[in-house]
Amino acid sequence: MITCTNCNLKLNSTGDDVKTDQRRLKYLGYYTGKIDGDYGPYTVKATEAYQKAVGLVVDGWTGPKTCNSLLLPYICPSNNCQSDNTAIIAKAAALGNNATNIFNWVRDAKNYVFYNNTRLGALKMLTAAGGNCTDLSHLLVALLRAAGIPARYVHGLVNFKVDGQLGHTWVQACLNGGWVNMDASNNNDQIGTIAGTVVKTYGTYRELPY
Repeated sequence: MITCTNCNLKLNSTGDDVKTDQRRLKYLGYYTGKIDGDYGPYTVKATEAYQKAVGLVVDGWTGPKTCNSLLLPYICPSNNCQSDNTAIIAKAAALGNNATNIFNWVRDAKNYVFYNNTRLGALKMLTAAGGNCTDLSHLLVALLRAAGIPARYVHGLVNFKVDGQLGHTWVQACLNGGWVNMDASNNNDQIGTIAGTVVKTYGTYRELPY
């Protein structure tokens, strides 16, 4: 898995780090080839197109500057989001490293339990029966990041039909070049929706402050 310090990918590089890089380029709309772990001509061209679009030196090499601009903060592990843990990585792989499969599993396999802030984090949530919106988000973000899918947290004020206005945490994943809502706290939610009506968004985060 690519980390925040080992970005050094170029023509003829191979392996899982290249797959992660290809996924990110694909989510941003620059790469249309297979996710095969081979940094070949198509990956070079996709990288060059991305670099040109964002004003970086166009060399086709995913070095530190390019890597860090490719949504790297939203791929790396963070507090309570242990996306580099072997159990998290294995679960993401078992779900095909697929955003829809990951979302559906967290939504359907875990129960919503009301409490405030973080109690479990992603790793404990992996085996827990349920958690609140924050801990469900930790697990969802960790699995998405383990799959190479950029993911971030959103905190806002949401109006729920039964409970009224409450603070709420959910997830956004970068899919097809844009941030898409994912809320695993309600079994009726689908990708692109959340459990209530957003009244106000307080912010988006790589790492939650609570």
